Amino acid sequence: MCPCFSKSPQRSGFHTPGNPPRCLTPCGDLMLKYVSIFTLCAVPLVLSGCKSKAQIEAEQAALKAEQDKLQGKWKLASRSGDDDEDAPEPNSYYVIEGDIMRFVYLNKDGKEDVFVRQKLALTVDKEPKQLDLTYVDDAGKPITTTDKIRSRGKTKTKTTALKNVAIYQFDGDKLKICISYDEKKRPTDFTAPKGSSRYVLTLEKMK
Repeated sequence: MCPCFSKSPQRSGFHTPGNPPRCLTPCGDLMLKYVSIFTLCAVPLVLSGCKSKAQIEAEQAALKAEQDKLQGKWKLASRSGDDDEDAPEPNSYYVIEGDIMRFVYLNKDGKEDVFVRQKLALTVDKEPKQLDLTYVDDAGKPITTTDKIRSRGKTKTKTTALKNVAIYQFDGDKLKICISYDEKKRPTDFTAPKGSSRYVLTLEKMK
């Protein structure tokens, strides 16, 4: 073992910021070289991941602009794709408030009954833009599912939030969303061929 780690090394008696204390054991100089090389290599990596204040503000502004465009009530103009769901109720529509989207219909008393709630997470710097839809309860907490996984002869449980992945685009007052039931297979275009576990919604903004 290097003596630097087995006991306290001797150190030079005088040092300045430009002349740090050095280990006088045989490996001391080699260790300093390793540290210097690591530092020189690491700094560019750190700096390359930094963003300027202007970049951060621009990204936040772009995200807010997309969130603002989504707000409000949307009626279903068309739906197509690989699913077995029944046609929506004629009095049904989508409501987006904040980052929560509700699929609702008006009951006979004129009140909203909620079919499903999903929390929206946008990624606006991709093309096409991406959307994650996590199922939540009426308190906004994620709805989860628990699966048993067999690994190395042992059974473990894994709890995950129920989520769909999607892409979206605006076309005037219309919003097109291609949604995948399989969160590992995000759509790359606005099609939903048979067997794809995808469907496409075209929504129109309600006045």
